[in-house]
Amino acid sequence: MPAQKPHFVPDLVLTSTGTAITFNFRPADHDRRHHGFGWAIATVNNASGEVNIQSDWGNWAYRWHVDPRNLAAPTLVHFLAKYDRYSDGEHGQYHCDYLARKLCGRDEANAFDPDATVKYIQRELCKQRLEQGRAAIENARDMFYDDETGQWDPPAGFTDPVDAALCRYGEKRRHGATYAYTETKEPLSKGIARELFDALDGELRDTMDSNLFCERYFKIVESEWVTNEPWECLQHEPTTGFQVLLFGILPALVKACHAHLRGSFARKDEPEWSPYGHSGEWLS
Repeated sequence: MPAQKPHFVPDLVLTSTGTAITFNFRPADHDRRHHGFGWAIATVNNASGEVNIQSDWGNWAYRWHVDPRNLAAPTLVHFLAKYDRYSDGEHGQYHCDYLARKLCGRDEANAFDPDATVKYIQRELCKQRLEQGRAAIENARDMFYDDETGQWDPPAGFTDPVDAALCRYGEKRRHGATYAYTETKEPLSKGIARELFDALDGELRDTMDSNLFCERYFKIVESEWVTNEPWECLQHEPTTGFQVLLFGILPALVKACHAHLRGSFARKDEPEWSPYGHSGEWLS
């Protein structure tokens, strides 16, 4: 730690103070899945445009511009209370989705899923094997089957005419184009496909870091038959914290802001306003 303040650190002076509204939440008594455990505190500051959420499932914060023209609402509380996720249809779902994405970054909202990624790559491998196998069967009949004698005549070095056709004339599809397969390229035979399929079932399933997953992938899978760009195949799933934020905390916060404004209207200490042009209509 430096003994003196670095030159790039500014001297800060107080310009103003403000008061925020704090909403406290806990699981409902009837929700036996959580047995009353868990908590969330949401602080909404109309003056600064900040929303800060602390909870058992994660902490999130974001700041909106407080100009009513940007919020399309007179205050941040009005903005948050616009639509309820579970009673306002698509508007409510979009509203909570928007709030969640602002509060929770993409990397925090989604976690890499190695098991789903391995399954996806295996499906692609099976799909390519099926395509190549069907093409090889058709090519083998054209190249190595004698209709007059009813006999197969594969070239030297091959006992299976389908393998010979696959090796010499199998098609490789990549980026939407088709390339001729040559004898110097290893075909995607049934044996190779099975070997690759089983290799993918190893340590990759337990590799939780996506960068390490791609690194290990290239050590295990050398064939281009699967993919040269494993990062394009990475699968993700929503994190537990993000799902609690989206489906639990934010809907509760929207309802709380809604109730707060109703109480404020009775005290006349908050402006009555409706996005539909009629005072109070949007809270009906």
